Amino acid sequence: MKNLFIILLSTFAVTLFGKNISDSLQIPRVTENHFLLDDCDACGCSAGGASSGFESILNPQFIGVKYLNQHYKSKIYQFESEPTHSERYNTLQLWARIPVWKKFEIYTSVPYHFHEKEGNPKQKINGIGDISVMAIYQILNTEKIKNQKLHFGLGMKIPTGKFNEANASSFNPSFQLGTGSWDYSAIVNYTYFKNNFAAQITTDYTFKNQNEKYYRFGDQWNSQLNLYYILNYNNWKLSPKIGVQYEKYFENVQLGDPVHNTGGYAILGKAGLEASFRKINIGAEFQNPFVSKLNNNMVEIISRNSLYINLNF
Repeated sequence: MKNLFIILLSTFAVTLFGKNISDSLQIPRVTENHFLLDDCDACGCSAGGASSGFESILNPQFIGVKYLNQHYKSKIYQFESEPTHSERYNTLQLWARIPVWKKFEIYTSVPYHFHEKEGNPKQKINGIGDISVMAIYQILNTEKIKNQKLHFGLGMKIPTGKFNEANASSFNPSFQLGTGSWDYSAIVNYTYFKNNFAAQITTDYTFKNQNEKYYRFGDQWNSQLNLYYILNYNNWKLSPKIGVQYEKYFENVQLGDPVHNTGGYAILGKAGLEASFRKINIGAEFQNPFVSKLNNNMVEIISRNSLYINLNF
């Protein structure tokens, strides 16, 4: 089992530090996210699906509400002196991870977006986003291996959010409620426990398809490493965490041709805290970029913050 841990850790390292597939890639995404799942397809339309449902280390089966705020700076041209515009992506999301049979669980999220972008005039969009559904299978038998967990998931994103073709032609095509396409994802999640400590490695890949407007957002590859310390106080549990997350966005495609100034990658540090009392979980996470190379440096991540409250099964 040590070999399995080494293999997964190596996969994360290759993802984080490996050479880019194309030096000219720039962004569209998140999420996430997910971490699982995502996130601007790095910003707007994928934010609700940017979460995999693996976020709770204390009580992984739940139904709840999550709020995600993402702040970006963008500019129309690539010149250094070009003034930047603030973009804020807000998502209120119903999410759940529900046991269905023995080792099988279903994860789902229903996001509602309300985004705004500075400019003259200021732009605002709001509405339901793309609904995500994922089947999760527990590979390791926890009755025999109590200090390790390994999960694999396959999912889809349903195009319930509106895709705006005019916004897709702007300097940030991810100012959207949805991608307009049926997209698919796969995830592997490994967790190792030792006394009060836990380490979690997650990697996921989202396959994007062309929508009816002949536009396709680029695929997305995320990997993350999180470290936890778990404290127990009678009926209370408390778990601070720190981590690092790598996000890779591939170029968008329109009418079969690559869209310039899309794609890229980002590396973010994050810190969070989760508290559990009986059947209630409350958590918060804060992310800030170490590296932000999106849309040929025309979009920059400033921060991402999230809050959630869950009712546990």
